Amino acid sequence: MKRKSSPRKSSPIPTPGSKSAKSTTTNSTSPSQRCSGGCLAHTRRKFTDLGKSNPEVTVPILLYTQRIYHIEKQTSQTAAPPACRELIRRARSRPIVEELHSFVLAQRQQHLPGSDVAKAINYTLNQWHKIIVCFENGALELDTNLVENMIRPTKLGMKNWMFFGSLEAGTNNALIYTLLANCRAQGIEPEDYLTEVLKRLPHNATPEQAAALTPSRIAAERKAKSEAEAEVEQVA
Repeated sequence: MKRKSSPRKSSPIPTPGSKSAKSTTTNSTSPSQRCSGGCLAHTRRKFTDLGKSNPEVTVPILLYTQRIYHIEKQTSQTAAPPACRELIRRARSRPIVEELHSFVLAQRQQHLPGSDVAKAINYTLNQWHKIIVCFENGALELDTNLVENMIRPTKLGMKNWMFFGSLEAGTNNALIYTLLANCRAQGIEPEDYLTEVLKRLPHNATPEQAAALTPSRIAAERKAKSEAEAEVEQVA
């Protein structure tokens, strides 16, 4: 981390272990409303991996993505809510994204299909329908860097945790890791969160009752309570 500070609150983390990581909407939405987006960082990496070859392609693409991330950084520093992020992306980032798309399409015709630069271009175009989703939904991150940072400890300890006892146990552990990673993303101590949930979750809870006790919901409750108490103190 750049500096010691409270964990950055973000959209909930998707379950680790999927073959391709995706940005996801908050788990306050219903399954039918959820969508997934691509990862702009993975697309950029395809061109940075080319090194100094084909600078006429890589340099403009990297400059486009740099401009996009610069806008995203500015938005993040203001702690803008998803609705505001969506408006900013549509107004400022989307035109740059369209320029990037046009540039990549034009370059596809100028390189042999089997070349490294053509592979990077094809990867970008194949992922484009997922990448563009992120610029239409402010609840989505532009990349999966946050997710990858969260699951890195699990990956590093993979050899130590290779045996879970059964296939079902592995799935359950993945869900637990996801839950704890979401606690960190929302700035909640996992032990405090689990203690509160176990007290509040009824026996034979319904999916709706469980969904009301996700880390993002608990964090929202605590924030609302804190703001209400602050207002009472000001009045007093």
